[in-house]
Amino acid sequence: MDNYKNNHEEIFIVGSRYGELADVITPLYNTPKPIQAADIIQALGCDEVYLKPVPNDHDVYAVAVYAQDTRRIGFVWMYQAPTMRYWLEKHHRSYAKVHITGACPSAQVLMAEMDMPLDVPTISRRCENYDAQWASDLPEVMKSISDQSLELGLMLLRDELADATQWSRQLEKRIDILLENIPLDLSAYRHNAFVDVFKMMRQSKIKEVREHSDLLLHTLVYRGSKEHVSWWAEKWLPSFFREAAEGDLLGVFEAAHYTLQSVEELLDQAPAHLFYLYEVNRTLFVNRLYYSALPQEVYNRLLTLLAVREAMLLKKGQDKPAKPTLTKEVLTRAIEAVQQYFWGYSSNAIIFCVCRDRYGLPDNASLFERETRELHYRKEMKYLCTDGTISNAFSRSPYLKLNIDKWESAGAKERSLILRDEFIKAVEKACEK
Repeated sequence: MDNYKNNHEEIFIVGSRYGELADVITPLYNTPKPIQAADIIQALGCDEVYLKPVPNDHDVYAVAVYAQDTRRIGFVWMYQAPTMRYWLEKHHRSYAKVHITGACPSAQVLMAEMDMPLDVPTISRRCENYDAQWASDLPEVMKSISDQSLELGLMLLRDELADATQWSRQLEKRIDILLENIPLDLSAYRHNAFVDVFKMMRQSKIKEVREHSDLLLHTLVYRGSKEHVSWWAEKWLPSFFREAAEGDLLGVFEAAHYTLQSVEELLDQAPAHLFYLYEVNRTLFVNRLYYSALPQEVYNRLLTLLAVREAMLLKKGQDKPAKPTLTKEVLTRAIEAVQQYFWGYSSNAIIFCVCRDRYGLPDNASLFERETRELHYRKEMKYLCTDGTISNAFSRSPYLKLNIDKWESAGAKERSLILRDEFIKAVEKACEK
């Protein structure tokens, strides 16, 4: 990724469905046939557009894309924006002319190429004006389980792509696992690795791998979407805090004589004023965290301190949860308690939906399947959740995609409603014990 580019590298334009020309570009993504150059010219008037750096409160690297009539189409993909800015600075240009060459409907992005080679090294996103030593002496720094899975999945797929000569179930599974884990991580320290794998897939000799590169592009672009930022703030972050609370993190910090006051004093000095945003608006905090591109160690320190603070507040009774806390022990006992209501492997989908909608667990079926298999049950489980169980159930019963409170009106089966209600009771009873 640090080599010089001697070719006309593809540039990806995102955010077009929110831009000033959304009404003419969005229909392109809904076209059933492949998008041709003539389709783009018909929609925009021509294929020539302009890239120009713009001030942006959320992203210091932002490069906007404008049509011939100067209406904004969207932005250069955040992974490519720093390099484009550097190219403009090197060539003493205030804007660059590019030509749109195609579109990726699944990712809802436009592709473009420059008239001139992108003759600069790839520039990585990095946080500006921060103290690298901030919170560097914490007694423990936590990394989520999903973060570790993502690291391994990325390495396995990269090796598989390097060795593969034909499409296989194993290769498809490696790709699927990576696609599931990427949304759980909002850090910037794997940006280059993601782009490396994306390029390997896009340039692969295997047709199916090239087709799946569109899915990877969609997953990477979606990380910065409004929908995903909201999900991360409302679902993933509370799940991370619960994971921290189940371990010894709070005890370690208390043994090291950390107090709520000292933790908050550290957080007050967090880069990019992130803690102040966290206090005021969690969604804005997550959005700023995504674009800040903190180094790995700083990103982990920030999330660790936030988790410790939440645990301390909970212990003091200042932030009591409105609903039972679904620890692994509670989940295990509750699943055991409702085994009599299981009718088959698809019953696990009901448990997953309740955990998703009522207790805030991540909306990640594969992760749920793996974690429930690894729970320490005290009796034999007849219908232990296997890979693909939940997705298969969703395909047969569309109502599972709805919130559990809407199942009755959607025609859910009686046995599903019974299992839903009994599992909620079992969780509450396990919490009392």
